[in-house]
Amino acid sequence: MFQKILPLTLFLASELISAPAANSLTVGPLLENPRGYGESELQFSWKLPAGEQSAWEIRCASDPVLLPEQADLWNSGKRDSSQSTFVDYEGRPAKSGEELYWTVRYWDASGEVSDWADVSSVEYGLLYTSDWKGTWIRNPDDQAGEIDATPHFRKPFRVKGKVEKARLHFTAEGIVDFSINGAAVSDHYFAPGWPDYRKRRIARTIDVTALIDKGENVIGAVLSDGWYSGNILFGDRERNGGVPALLCQLELTYADGRSELVVSDSSWKVSEGAVRFADFYDGEHYDAREERDGWDTSGFDDSDWKASVEVELDPSLPINAYAGPAVKNVEEIEPISMKRTESGSIVFDFGVNLVGVPQIALPLDAGQRVELKFAEALNPDGSPHYENLRSAKCTDSYTAAEAGVVVWSPRFTFHGYRYMEVIGVSPDLEPQLDWVKSIVLTSEVASTGEFESSVADWGQLQKNIRRSQLGNFLEVPTDCPQRNERLGWTGDIQVFGPTASFNYQSLAFLEKWCRDLRDGQYDTGKIPDVAPDVMWGKSRPVGTPAWGDAITIVPWDMYQKYGYEKILRDNYQAMIRWVSYYDMETAANGGLWIDYGYNDWLQPFQQKEKPRLRGDTSRSLLGTAYYARSAAILAKVAEVLGKEADAKQFAKRAKAVRERFAAAFFENGVLLPREDGMPTQTAYLLALAFDLLPEADRSAAMQELEQLVVEEANGHLRTGFVGTALICRTLSRFGRSDLAYEVALKEEYPSWIYSIRQGATSIWERWNSYSKEDGFEGASMNSLNHYAYGAVGQWMYETVAGLSEAEPGYRRIRIAPVLGKGVTSASAKLETPYGFAQSSWELKGDAFTLEVVIPPNTEGVVEMPDGTVSAVEAGRHRLRCSL
Repeated sequence: MFQKILPLTLFLASELISAPAANSLTVGPLLENPRGYGESELQFSWKLPAGEQSAWEIRCASDPVLLPEQADLWNSGKRDSSQSTFVDYEGRPAKSGEELYWTVRYWDASGEVSDWADVSSVEYGLLYTSDWKGTWIRNPDDQAGEIDATPHFRKPFRVKGKVEKARLHFTAEGIVDFSINGAAVSDHYFAPGWPDYRKRRIARTIDVTALIDKGENVIGAVLSDGWYSGNILFGDRERNGGVPALLCQLELTYADGRSELVVSDSSWKVSEGAVRFADFYDGEHYDAREERDGWDTSGFDDSDWKASVEVELDPSLPINAYAGPAVKNVEEIEPISMKRTESGSIVFDFGVNLVGVPQIALPLDAGQRVELKFAEALNPDGSPHYENLRSAKCTDSYTAAEAGVVVWSPRFTFHGYRYMEVIGVSPDLEPQLDWVKSIVLTSEVASTGEFESSVADWGQLQKNIRRSQLGNFLEVPTDCPQRNERLGWTGDIQVFGPTASFNYQSLAFLEKWCRDLRDGQYDTGKIPDVAPDVMWGKSRPVGTPAWGDAITIVPWDMYQKYGYEKILRDNYQAMIRWVSYYDMETAANGGLWIDYGYNDWLQPFQQKEKPRLRGDTSRSLLGTAYYARSAAILAKVAEVLGKEADAKQFAKRAKAVRERFAAAFFENGVLLPREDGMPTQTAYLLALAFDLLPEADRSAAMQELEQLVVEEANGHLRTGFVGTALICRTLSRFGRSDLAYEVALKEEYPSWIYSIRQGATSIWERWNSYSKEDGFEGASMNSLNHYAYGAVGQWMYETVAGLSEAEPGYRRIRIAPVLGKGVTSASAKLETPYGFAQSSWELKGDAFTLEVVIPPNTEGVVEMPDGTVSAVEAGRHRLRCSL
């Protein structure tokens, strides 16, 4: 039965004299007032506080005082359209450093016009390499092949008048902290970020107006190896280059209209400082005796400092302004307990597996040195478990210059840990919990979603998923944050992207990473397994199914979740080249993928001896399945972009791959025997989830999958990285949500709840990374912070709570909760591009109650468990039925 339901709370603007103004104005990938924007295309988005939109008008100006009357950059005029997200800017092209101010008004469904929205802005960075007037500089004493003491650069400059505006533009081969007159210019860590250094550098722009004094000023910079020349890729150094360098330009605009530049050149002086060693894998060593008090302020004697060396770097590499999420301190965590070991060290427990840096407040004597070591878990004897860090030393140290309480936190490293061992504190002192705390670091992504249910273990699972996402969304989506790896593995985010977009606003973060992915693409079309690509030149797999398919799947998923068409345009050619690579690699094998790739990585209970860790699914089957999946996505992308001829061509190609898949691997829905693989849950999941079988064969395939889950696995999953993302969603899609619930509620190994029973506060790399009975499952591949298995979060939001997009970007919303045995309530809340949405249900006996919120300027469809289907308008709704 279909019906239309009016809301309990209707967002009606027509009752007012004028419609209320729009709010939450953003540009591009939903950035709020970005500074240092570098995209040539610009889109505007806004949210309505109420009602529906029938038309809009945008006005843009070079000065906020001109708005709304004098739009000297663009006046769109009234446009009859309900579109309120990603509206293209049609004004004159932007200039480097230009500020664009904008406002919007809309007309509601009854024709009433709103007030103008509060003015928002976007400030461009330096858009062209030719805009940079300084030169690259480095420390003349730094040597390739070594981790040197971190150089400190300083440049005095004089300000002659009142400064109305000051902007610092900078980039680096390495990571750099800037200061002006002794004050940090921002709260960013690891700026400017991590690009593919073979293809580009990225630049940041900071407003430093408040830091500029009249008269003498000093700009300072501390430069570290970072991702450029520090340890990376299992301990390799200098994958991108030998000696770090920086380039900056301070632009001063005076009140009288004059402008002045302070740029990096050989006039900058350089010396070593207190940071004697800094590396992401191995930690930071700080010797306070080497501090140069006042080094970045005026009046400091720098007569014994050396001149910087100007270096000529490849001028063909672009420098791209970047205004995306910066790494910041998002939380501070106090320890919950501590214990002194027999050796005299103190082990602090922070209660959760986190990613960040410590801050100490320790009583030390002059010359006393303390070491800080980090671990995710403890050994049975209570000692920190360092083995799974592999070769990463993960050790910070501090040497005191004088006696007293020392407050310090490292700036050029980060760690993944729950436990911190402090070595070197006097044994005569009674340890105190307030001696330490942890600063949690992540790329700044706003929390957008919440999932809750009556299942307490699922509540902990949701916390674990979110914490692992935050910990691994650090500049790029990494696999793990603690050992000698921490790379942007493609396969992990390929399965996790939809879950990520529920928990946090991930669009800008993943848009940047997709550029890293494109930068790493080979001439053959191969996609690297990590991005930025630091594996080039290594004898490692490249162009592997499920991993390389991130180039099609991640942009498509982001389009579905946000409605951001630009991410499809940007990646379209790379998608074509990737699918063409599939064509080329399969041509000699009858159009089927070869026996190559990571496969269903870390599948439990693997029976095949080789290749180890890759599961029992045929690699040819898995690769061909992803070949078909990417070809199908490419056809859909072409259709969205209005490329009709391409869409037909790619749809034909996808159909041919599907037919080859079905003929080669299945007969009447049942897997054919193969030497390179066994019947696995993942094999059937791929065939069903990707629609690779004729419709007549799907019922039989589903029965085979059910047998593999129920009969052979006693209701447990037997999936690795690839299959895990599919199992619950596929079971639910094909009518076995009861079995999906059973799998998701299992407490024994392998299951999500199993790790929680073992004390997990994050998602693990293995289903049995640790158990109370058997200890650790090895050390070489055993991260305790690895979000891939957290991909089940998508099923929890979309199926259990029932909230998903019916059209890209939630322009239409589907509310369709699916109930399961023993679960009496569930709730999903999400800040969509249009506003707040909610699906919350409760079951008491046979009485089912559903609370729904549909955001303004959207509509929804509600599918109740009794089969009733209702169209709903924007607003709050309560629906009931008996079961």
